[in-house]
Amino acid sequence: MRTLWILAIVVALAGCQAAKKDAATEAAKRQANQTGAQVDVAQQAPPPPPVPDDLKKDAYEYYGLGNDKPIRMSLVFSNSTQKLEGEQTIKPIEAKDGQPRFRVERTGGLASLPGATLVLKPDGLYVESLDNGEVPKPVLELPNGLTPGKRWSTSSEFKLQGRQMKDNSTYVVREVRKIKTPAGEFEALLIEGSGELVEDGQKSKAKMRSWYVKGIGSVKMEIERVLAGQKEPVKVTVEAVSIGD
Repeated sequence: MRTLWILAIVVALAGCQAAKKDAATEAAKRQANQTGAQVDVAQQAPPPPPVPDDLKKDAYEYYGLGNDKPIRMSLVFSNSTQKLEGEQTIKPIEAKDGQPRFRVERTGGLASLPGATLVLKPDGLYVESLDNGEVPKPVLELPNGLTPGKRWSTSSEFKLQGRQMKDNSTYVVREVRKIKTPAGEFEALLIEGSGELVEDGQKSKAKMRSWYVKGIGSVKMEIERVLAGQKEPVKVTVEAVSIGD
């Protein structure tokens, strides 16, 4: 869920009120667009082929690509007293050149975080495109081989809602541990990340902790972002409220 933590800290900078307004507007647009699109897809597109067994590795399992049930999540900002709630759903859509693709949709209070298209490759899961954005080349979202102590780094540039973004981050896998959210208690793999995000030339430092559950996906994420020249971070918490309801 690497893209989600970047999107969340970008939204946090604008504030929860803006996020809520954008979420309502975006959700309405998507609802209108999808009403007609779903009819066309149902009539014209065959169901996507099953994911090959040799691609069902850690990235597939921990990102919850086999779970097409919606996860209701809450989104809380330290610079606001309001709490947003919405649903995230990941569904297979097609396969090209033997590489399955998945669609991430977010509704309600999560609609301010753009949807995405993901592609599953032999070495892991990549972000291929973002709604209202431009991704010049696929960006690693989650690798395979998620054993404790594993580290990896990413460097990427992309556009989001007209803003130029640069991200340089490093991640480390900690261990499987218990985590409790409103959706329940889970045995989850903790992954921590830190790095620098540049948004239209404005630099900031960010830290992230995310708990992944096999077969479900990320059930909780904690994010801190500190803008250059400031001391107090903006904190964002995303956690599962219910799964499949």
